[in-house]
Amino acid sequence: MLIALDLEAAVREHHGDPVGPATSIAQAEQLADQLLASGSLGGVILDLRLQNVLSLDFAEKLRSLGVPVVIHSGQADATLPQRWPRRLIVAKPALPETVIAALMAAIARPQDDEGD
Repeated sequence: MLIALDLEAAVREHHGDPVGPATSIAQAEQLADQLLASGSLGGVILDLRLQNVLSLDFAEKLRSLGVPVVIHSGQADATLPQRWPRRLIVAKPALPETVIAALMAAIARPQDDEGD
């Protein structure tokens, strides 16, 4: 949870409006649905596992809706399929600034760009 709180503070420092942290996929989906409905979901930093449940389907759903997603995980290399762009993965441990930089880059690039 400390990592999530550090990331929340870093998002605020970069003039973002963090929502969460979500502690489960169900909670993350609920938050995302609310923000999508209001048109205010600019990007997501997502751990690959929430409460020991793989969040890849949720991440893929968000990406299919055009939402920039950065995976922040210590298990990403072993779990993510090859089609997931490496530039959207930040391995733990990482400084919050590194994760924020990846999210800002994901927001700046078109969603259909699958290259690294």
